[in-house]
Amino acid sequence: MNTKRNRLLYLHSTRKLSSKHLLSLLRHVPVEEIHALDVASLAFLTKAKTDTVNTWTKHWKEHPYSDFKPPEIPAITLFDQEYPRRLYELPDLPPVLYYSGNLHLIRAQHLLAVIGTRSPSRYAETVMPTLLDPVIQQGAVIVSGLARGIDTYAHKLAIGKNGTTIAVIAGGLNHIYPKENQGIANLMATKHLILSEYFPTQPPEKWHFPERNRIISGLCDRLFVVEAGVRSGTQITVDCALEQGKDVYALPGNINAPTSQGTNQMIFDGAQMVLSATDLLFQE
Repeated sequence: MNTKRNRLLYLHSTRKLSSKHLLSLLRHVPVEEIHALDVASLAFLTKAKTDTVNTWTKHWKEHPYSDFKPPEIPAITLFDQEYPRRLYELPDLPPVLYYSGNLHLIRAQHLLAVIGTRSPSRYAETVMPTLLDPVIQQGAVIVSGLARGIDTYAHKLAIGKNGTTIAVIAGGLNHIYPKENQGIANLMATKHLILSEYFPTQPPEKWHFPERNRIISGLCDRLFVVEAGVRSGTQITVDCALEQGKDVYALPGNINAPTSQGTNQMIFDGAQMVLSATDLLFQE
């Protein structure tokens, strides 16, 4: 039994102990000693509010490590060799990732993140197969967030073209969101892969969506934005990718279309313009 690994899973199950807080603690204290810290030390190391820290210590008192049983849903931790090497470059890497499906996909040679608006135009749906099919046939894994719109279409396209795809979701694996994507999630849980940094029973919260974007960009080699408004959550993922030194690609569109104004601005600001599938193909 890997004690360090189990200790980390135990801490990760703590109510209101976020990945950010846990990572702060791991940087200063051995994982075996964290739950023994007093409230003042925990608050100092994590910058968390006292009420939040009290929630952690209450959880540890009511649910001691000796009674802990890891969830049935498998997980990879910082202490595992399988942990995605690409994510080690993140300053705020997730200490734990729960998964369902083919974990080998995180070590694929090429991963392309495809993201965009939740309300895509007919234009996007028309050109996405033309642009992505050659990349999928090349063997690249399509990474997205299982959200409505572009994300869902990208996952379905990869599956329909006999490719592979990874979804990074904004809640625990027991809470697929949106609910209408439960069917595609069930399908992805076999040949494909679903990842979450949240404990399986954790429902999605609004702040989880921007949090998970750093993982989407962190896993990929490059990021392709199909459509996005000027002010959208997509821009958060783009900013993460740029901070991580990833190349950003964007699809140009009608200057009067709200769903193309964001991508057109990205191209103006330096994103690589995608005019054909050749622009997205990886060099072998």
